[in-house]
Amino acid sequence: MPSIASERPIKLAYIGCGFIAQHIHLPNFSTLPQCKLVALAELRPRLGRAVADHYRIPTVVRLAPGAVQRSRYRSRRGFR
Repeated sequence: MPSIASERPIKLAYIGCGFIAQHIHLPNFSTLPQCKLVALAELRPRLGRAVADHYRIPTVVRLAPGAVQRSRYRSRRGFR
């Protein structure tokens, strides 16, 4: 049985590059040898390119407004 380290990395496309993405998700994903960040989708093109350059993500796609629906779920703290 091959080990996880010897398998091909999982290719990951990430949607959005706000605070949580920049400070938690992308830094962690970028350090995992079994994960390869291949694309980033963002509404704000300059921010998307800057974040993609920082994490060496080769492809940036500009999301159209309304392309991703917000969840109707509301937490106890009132965040959406």
